[in-house]
Amino acid sequence: MSVIALAALTLVLATLSGYLEEKLEQSGERQALALTVQAAQFANEVMRTGESAGGEGEGTPPQGAADSAGAADPAGEADLAGAADLAGAAAPPQGAAAFGKIDTILVFNAATGRVAEASTEEGLLAQPVEPGSLVYDLAWEMLYAYDERLASSSLRLPFELSAEESAENSLERMRAAVAAGDTYLDLGLAHGDEYYVALAPVGEGAWYVCSMIPAADMRAEAEVVSAVFAVVFALSGACVVLAIVLALSAYRRQAREHAIKMRTRLYEALSDSLDFAVNLYSPADDHVTPIVAKGVDIFGVRLEELIKDPGLAERLRFSDEGVGLLRRLRENEVGEFAKGEFSFTAVGDRRRYVEYTVRPLSYDGRRQVLVVLRDITADRAIELSMRDAMEAAEAANRAKSEFLSRMSHEIRTPMNVILGMLKIARRNMDDPEKLTSNLDNIENASAHLLDLINEVLDISKIESGKAGFDEKPFNLRDAVRSIEDLVAPPCRDKSQEFSCVISGPVDAWYLGDVVRVRQMLVNLLANAVKYTPDGGRVGLEVTAACVPTLPAGYRRLTFVVSDSGIGMAPDYLEHLFEPFATEGRSRSQGTGLGMPIVKNIVNTMGGDIHVETAEDEGTTFTVVVDMRLAEEGDACGNEGGACGNEDDACGNEDGARGNADGAPAPAPAGAEGSLAGARILVVEDNDLNAEIACELLSFEGAHVEWAADGKAGLDAFAASDVGAFDAVLMDVQMPVMNGYEATRAIRALDRADAREVPIIAMSANAFADDALASLKSGMNAHLSKPINMAELTGALITEMARRRPRHALY
Repeated sequence: MSVIALAALTLVLATLSGYLEEKLEQSGERQALALTVQAAQFANEVMRTGESAGGEGEGTPPQGAADSAGAADPAGEADLAGAADLAGAAAPPQGAAAFGKIDTILVFNAATGRVAEASTEEGLLAQPVEPGSLVYDLAWEMLYAYDERLASSSLRLPFELSAEESAENSLERMRAAVAAGDTYLDLGLAHGDEYYVALAPVGEGAWYVCSMIPAADMRAEAEVVSAVFAVVFALSGACVVLAIVLALSAYRRQAREHAIKMRTRLYEALSDSLDFAVNLYSPADDHVTPIVAKGVDIFGVRLEELIKDPGLAERLRFSDEGVGLLRRLRENEVGEFAKGEFSFTAVGDRRRYVEYTVRPLSYDGRRQVLVVLRDITADRAIELSMRDAMEAAEAANRAKSEFLSRMSHEIRTPMNVILGMLKIARRNMDDPEKLTSNLDNIENASAHLLDLINEVLDISKIESGKAGFDEKPFNLRDAVRSIEDLVAPPCRDKSQEFSCVISGPVDAWYLGDVVRVRQMLVNLLANAVKYTPDGGRVGLEVTAACVPTLPAGYRRLTFVVSDSGIGMAPDYLEHLFEPFATEGRSRSQGTGLGMPIVKNIVNTMGGDIHVETAEDEGTTFTVVVDMRLAEEGDACGNEGGACGNEDDACGNEDGARGNADGAPAPAPAGAEGSLAGARILVVEDNDLNAEIACELLSFEGAHVEWAADGKAGLDAFAASDVGAFDAVLMDVQMPVMNGYEATRAIRALDRADAREVPIIAMSANAFADDALASLKSGMNAHLSKPINMAELTGALITEMARRRPRHALY
């Protein structure tokens, strides 16, 4: 803005200067013309004086002048007479000096242009001035010289007039002015000097005065004024420049102060909004200028303190990279841009990580170093967690690939047996003995495949945390007896000695998931039977003990499963609880999932498992679980009706058996009853499964009616007579209406048998929470497909014998 103002002021002054020069020039012209007019007025006075004298006087013009005038223009006799009158008047002042600055005065006749009187400096004109000379010739000589000099001093354009033409034009204007009786002024040249050539009429007569006045004399005053103006202009310009300089200086000072304030505010704003520290370090004086003051937030101390005190970095346990950075700053060794990371130990003994960048620069005339520090502890934690997540994902992907590979192998092995035995059976249809052997092999392979599927699903739910663990009251002795019922038969088949010993208050009722307890012990005992040769020994010991360190109402349960089998190699123990891990020393290979399931169940119950084994000497598993009594008693005192310390075999003297939830165990088919004559409603949407169920039940002598979905089953039951059906076998996943909905609808019917008829789930849903959902919907029991006819027959006989009212719980 200041530059623009100065330029505008200069332009105004230059314009004023030009305008003043123009006006001064016009002033010189006016002075020259005024002098000429004064001369004309003097001549006019002389003429009037002569007329009043009435004759020739001593001032009569020379005769030669009259003669010359008459000779040149015979018709101008009257003019000569007038000249005589002028001459006869009082004589004019002698010479042009009478009018000061006029060098030449010519009095000429306006009509003829002839000079009557002349007063001139000697040698002014190239030719002498005589009375009778043409004034126009004399003027043309000066005008031409002036125009010729103008033409020679500048570049002449094609359309411009020549000096001769320009002089002729000026002369024509002069004649026109004289003819009109006007004054005239022009510039001419004589002896290299400029002259004003001025013409003015003498009164009202036909006479004119032509004066030739040096232009320098007229311009002298103008030049003085111009010089004075130039001095004033220079002083004014200097004052303006000085004012501008002072204004700029004040503006710059204010701008610097404003910039400092704005920079301070900016630094404060940056400090509030940014999460890294920015500092300018001057090695010359060890001064640190904080731009973004976050050093204290990162280190707990200022960067300046860290640089000045090497011991401070040592106390904060800076890494080597951090110590090296401070040393390079302190010793002025940062010569180029650098970037890196270092760590230190913050308050609370927490390791923190810092990213830094340093760049040398010149600021405020000094060499300084820009230091940027950023706390990347959170970023490093995210990076580490992402790395861990990636490693976990890669491990999970590898585990999935291994799982699929093992599953493919485990499934294809029994499938190969089933398909192969079917082909062999078809070729031996006429050989009943071989056909029976093939069917037995198919049944064994199918059972193995079913175990594999069940265990894969089970461990998948347990590991994903979706397996439900229900805390319900159960009788430990009854649970152990039910396990004995499952293990004793295969031991007898292999002539193995099976022992079951219980001690402590095992007859008490505990809170826990009896299904998972049974599953854990059955898996351990099944492995013991499988890997123990014929005639070997398998044992189960259950101990319930009161431990003073446990909370009131808790007992420590210890389960010991031992065998005299082939044992395990030490290197295999490291992989014992890994899915699909098998040692391969026995032809009796399982799925490799039993032990991982056991481990997950024990961990879920908050227990511990230990293994002692030696090759060819047997294996002992010890599981310890702390479990709460269903009825709390005093700490290590009376258990509220629980048996005292015992040490006996698991068997019951009256031969009764209990199931896992304290109810009587199902009686084997044909032992205490049969299905002969029983009326059973089968609700199943799969035609083939329905046919299998109907056929198997018919083999047992039952009368079977089939419904294709839950709605059809509800309608069939509602349309039947009261007591028409002794039991209902209900699938769960069906179209139109599922098994849960159908069961709740049957229980809600307003008839006497609706709440008493046994309804047993027969579903491919095999998990414990599936069984719990069936019971909550109002069913009496839950059996998993494929159908085990012995279990199905026992459950039907038991539930039909009990026939108690049931209600849906939700």
